Amino acid sequence: MLVLQRQQHFASDTVLGILAHSSLSVGLIAIALLDSPSVDLMGYLFGDILTTGWSETGFIAVLTVVSLLVLIFYWRRLILITLHEDLARVEGVNPMLSQIVLISIIAFVIAMAMKVVGLLLVTSMLIIPAAAARPLSRSPGMMAILAGIIGAVSVIAGLFGAWWIDAPSGPSIVLASFLCFLATFIGGRFISR
Repeated sequence: MLVLQRQQHFASDTVLGILAHSSLSVGLIAIALLDSPSVDLMGYLFGDILTTGWSETGFIAVLTVVSLLVLIFYWRRLILITLHEDLARVEGVNPMLSQIVLISIIAFVIAMAMKVVGLLLVTSMLIIPAAAARPLSRSPGMMAILAGIIGAVSVIAGLFGAWWIDAPSGPSIVLASFLCFLATFIGGRFISR
């Protein structure tokens, strides 16, 4: 992904869309070609947090702590690269290394969230809480903290809603996240007036 972004022939969202959906297709074909019928394809696609065991929960907890620590350590560098890559170089930041670290963190988060909301909905949990936090934030740090809080609230509300109406947990979590986005978007409009 980094190599294709550096070529500057495609926008980064285009590269992400192409690679994400192509790799998803390759994975689905590989699963279809397996002899074992015990693969829960719907669980992979839409997630099912209720089937997560203690060992997977522990793995998710360790990855979360590691991801947060790396993010905290690289925060200033990532902000500099976001603002201006040449300025980051002047400050002694290696943009390529920092981008590799960021993509690795994103990959860890996707690996963790895949079990909760599934492959098809995982990107929504990366985008929607951050978009919901934006109208309430005055700095990137505040936005990151609020996005984490909104994501956690979305998971709790989504699970409660799924239990309440007997719906699938992954889509319910994403819907709760979307409702948080609507609330902050509409609330932000009223506050700005």
